[in-house]
Amino acid sequence: IQPALRILHAAYLDRGVTEGHWIDVISAAASLRPDEEPLPGMSDSLRQEKGGSGLSPDLLVLLQERNQWAHGARPRSPGEADERSHQLVISLEHILERCRFLVNAPWYLTRSASYRRNTGDFLVRAAVLMGDHPEFVLQEFVSNIPLADDTIYLVPPTDPIALTPFVVNRYCKICGQAEMLYADRVDERDGVSLKSFARGHVVFDASLAAEIQALI
Repeated sequence: IQPALRILHAAYLDRGVTEGHWIDVISAAASLRPDEEPLPGMSDSLRQEKGGSGLSPDLLVLLQERNQWAHGARPRSPGEADERSHQLVISLEHILERCRFLVNAPWYLTRSASYRRNTGDFLVRAAVLMGDHPEFVLQEFVSNIPLADDTIYLVPPTDPIALTPFVVNRYCKICGQAEMLYADRVDERDGVSLKSFARGHVVFDASLAAEIQALI
């Protein structure tokens, strides 16, 4: 998986990452053994089966359709539109089924973490990142490791995994509210270019540049 991660890292520092870069990482991660996987059930979900069935091939179907539309290759007839839509639905259903293991790994935006002296762990207060309402529900959970404030974590049954600097929650001047953003590339002058998941708006954050540059 290291070669794919190095290519991904180089893309952040160059022209930016694409869906294809992440699909390559997913394909490489399929070779991980169950004892190497960071999330329970991940390796089984990513593994490609006979006949080309697997998460990466189905993701490529969606990517190919997206690229066709981006380059003006829209369906030329209602029949072609039905056929392409049917294939997209099949691939999307396969993707959702193979990503079922993520149900047990919700995303949280931490607000505070307090060390509990009597139990030796940390009580974390965080927002559950789900739904499209701008105000996420706050919950508390216990972590065996210290967590940083205002950081997005994926929280499986094992220890939490930091998603920042890949994913952050920041105020967007265009929307006028906090938005979920993903890192697109590192700009030498303005820092990390962040794009909104919902609207594609771009926000720059200089504080994240050093984190991405130091990842590999």
